[in-house]
Amino acid sequence: MKRNLVCLALLFFVSLLLSGCCSSCRYRRNHSFPLESIEWHLCRIAGENIEPSSDKFVIVLQDGTIHGKAFCNRIMGRYKLNGSELSFLDIASTRMLCLEDNGQEARFLEKLSQVTHFDIDYKNLMLLSSGAITMVFEGVQK
Repeated sequence: MKRNLVCLALLFFVSLLLSGCCSSCRYRRNHSFPLESIEWHLCRIAGENIEPSSDKFVIVLQDGTIHGKAFCNRIMGRYKLNGSELSFLDIASTRMLCLEDNGQEARFLEKLSQVTHFDIDYKNLMLLSSGAITMVFEGVQK
């Protein structure tokens, strides 16, 4: 009887610990940056770290439209959102000559066109294609 009481008390204690952990996870998720109205700065593409810069690779999503910058050109277009599904449509860009580009802009636009889903973890936006993370952005609230 005493053994059953100790097991029950231990089970109760463990369930309290786990519920506390889950509520802190929910707290963090609920306080993540929203997808829209945030300036997202690219910090990783196809597994390669990119130095976050205020003027190189930036996107802003608002009311079904995307705008931003891809290296030295401005980008604009539309996006479709359904839960965690996300796709970019009709992406266009200006055509200025980028002398130091080294193909980064083309790779950025290609990866953007392949996006199928997204996830946000606090202030990091992860864009996914075929279940793999292809780009990670850091959010900046303005």
